Amino acid sequence: MSKDDNCKNSRAGNGTKLKTESLLEYELPKLTGNSKNATKKAYRIRNVYQSMNPDSELLERETLSTYWLDNRKNLIGDVLLSKKIYPKLIGENADKLRWAYAIRSGFSDSFSESRLLHSQKEASFWLENRRLFDFAIFGFKTANDDSD
Repeated sequence: MSKDDNCKNSRAGNGTKLKTESLLEYELPKLTGNSKNATKKAYRIRNVYQSMNPDSELLERETLSTYWLDNRKNLIGDVLLSKKIYPKLIGENADKLRWAYAIRSGFSDSFSESRLLHSQKEASFWLENRRLFDFAIFGFKTANDDSD
């Protein structure tokens, strides 16, 4: 049994529970901090970072909200944080998972109130329907364009 197999089927020492279906579906440790609002913002930064780097060790190692707040520029650059936190996507392939997060993020920019953002947790849904989402986003942006 490899080290990864052992990790899949056990509980990590810091409270991180890994599930056997996939290494990409797991609970991250809770963040700790002084203020509730600062901790919420740190969670949003960590979620964006996770969408860009789902295999990073920082996700499990850094549990202080101040780390995520102080290093925001280095971790996620100038990415705008959404006010809403959407559920984690589930998938087995890291590359496909990154694409699914990117597709969902683009869709949420134009359709932030859509129920799909909360109900669809499978990465495959976002990948299989990406052309439809691209068309909807294009239509939304051109409908608001006054250049006619």
